[in-house]
This record gives sequence, C-alpha cells and structure tokens, in this order.
Amino acid sequence: PSFLAQSNVEYYYANEKTIPESTDSNTANRKIDKLFSNKNQLALIVSKEDKLKESNLIERLGNIEGVENVKGLYSLVDIAIPENLIPEDIINNFQSEKYSLININLNLPMEGEITDKALNSIDKTTSNLYDEWYLTGEAAIYSDLEQVTSKDFNNVTIISIIIITGIILIASKSLSIPIILVFVIQLGIWINLAIPYFQGQPLNFIAFIIIGAIQLGATVDYAILYTFRFKENLEKLPNKKEVAIKTIEDTGRSILTSALILFTGTLSVYLITSMRNTAELTLLIGRGAIISLALVLVALPSLLIIFNNIIGKTTIDWPKVLNK
Repeated sequence: PSFLAQSNVEYYYANEKTIPESTDSNTANRKIDKLFSNKNQLALIVSKEDKLKESNLIERLGNIEGVENVKGLYSLVDIAIPENLIPEDIINNFQSEKYSLININLNLPMEGEITDKALNSIDKTTSNLYDEWYLTGEAAIYSDLEQVTSKDFNNVTIISIIIITGIILIASKSLSIPIILVFVIQLGIWINLAIPYFQGQPLNFIAFIIIGAIQLGATVDYAILYTFRFKENLEKLPNKKEVAIKTIEDTGRSILTSALILFTGTLSVYLITSMRNTAELTLLIGRGAIISLALVLVALPSLLIIFNNIIGKTTIDWPKVLNK
C-alpha cells in the first residue's frame, strides 16, 4: 500500500509555490492576475515557410481547449495582403529570416493535468504541420521538468540502492543481508512519501528527487548496527527471540539517539523556515529518521528471525549454533 501511495503523490514545480504568499513577487503576481485575465504565455517558434500554413496553424491552435488567444503575424494581417505592404516594425515583431514567432496565451494554471493536456495538443498540432519548431514558456518548462525529474528519481533510487547494497555486501560478506537491510529502509522511504498522498498534499519536486537517497544513506546504518550485533548475540544465546530482544537492548539507545538528533535538527529548520520546499524536505528527512528507527527495531528483528536459515546459507561465518 505504501509503495502504491507514494507512486501517486502529486508534485509541484512552480517557483511561486515555494515562497510565502506575502512576498513581493507573489503579491505582484496576484495584482497582475486581477488586471489581466491570464499570465500563462507560451512562445512558439516555427520555420518560416508559406503563410497559408502558418495561418492554418494559428487557427488550429486557437481551437485547443484552454487556449485563450493566439497572436502571430497572420492573426493580425490578412494573408492576402502582400508583405511589402505590411509595416516593417510589425513584421520584425513576428518574423526573422528563417523563423516566425507565434504567441499563445493559455487560460490555465502554470502546471497540472489540464495544462499538460493543452501542451500535448499544441505539440501534436504543430508537429502535423512543421518538422522544425520550438515551444517555450513557464508552463512548457514545468512540463519538461516533470518528465526529466521522474527519470532522475528512478536513476537516483537505483544507483543509491546498488551502491549501498554493494557496501553492505562487502562489510557483511553476505548475499541476503544487504537485500533485507535495504528493503527495510526502502520500505521506510515508501511510508514516508505515502503520508503526503494520504494527506492530499503535493510535494516540491526537489524533495521528491533527493529524499530517497538521503533517507537511505542516513538511516541504513541503524539496520547495519542492529544486524551486526544480532550476529554477535547469536553466538551467545540459544534462542532467536532472546537474541532479538537482547540486540534491541544493546543497540536501541544508540539508534534512538542518532534518530532523535537527526529528527530534532531537521525539525528546527522545518519550524523556522518560511520556504515551503525547504520545510517539506527537512520534514521528510526528520520523519524518515523516526520511521526507519521504528522499522529497524520492529520489522528487522522479525525478518532476521524468519530468514535466519537463508542468511546462514548465504553469509560467510554466520553463526549456526541456534537450535530454536
């Protein structure tokens, strides 16, 4: 459930959402919104070909849902008028030697599903008529960011898991222990990111990208400490349950101290900062430390007991003196 929930968290990319609403820039944006019906503008550059094709494109773009208006040379000037009769300053505003500029005003938010749908329609419409074209604007940039960051998140997650798994493999001389430890911490990351989904709160894309690597790297040492002490106690005590309890007694204070330090340090930033993206990231780090703490002291002991036989077969020098 936590994996499915975290994979459906919504993320925002607009800069204006990361700073307080009371800042000068956000105050100015609200005033602009009152004076002008929209401020979501796109610039479409197409190769300068025949004016009939360009006029046709302008007409098609104007019919896309969410497009308020489209302005180009041939939305202002009839295509039947010869170019030598069009004032030069008007031509220079929309055309160069090789390209034509078309301004598109969207009556839509800067980001979101409906905005992505309109951008996809603009892309498809333009591609049907032109081989060379370029689209930019704030909404287009946020759409590109969404595509890039989703790939980056997967790459960061995979690389972090591979590197940390390799380190644990070398330290533990085991094939199974790295999988169990990384799974426990990764479960904590999923639970951490699932909480905003159930709260219905979107997250800044920066937090989305880096929290996985930070939480995995910062809290996997809790699991390593517990597992190595579990191995030591396994050589001394005759019962798995006693080993798990004894290991919690031995390592619980150290793990708790480390987690609380990380939690309180990030919590102070969360409570003080007025930057939304900073607050979200620090809250995720601190909450992730507490979640990892709980999983290491609750879930990990059970997993080590359940998979003890498998661990023994896949780990060098793992104690095999346990009878129960």
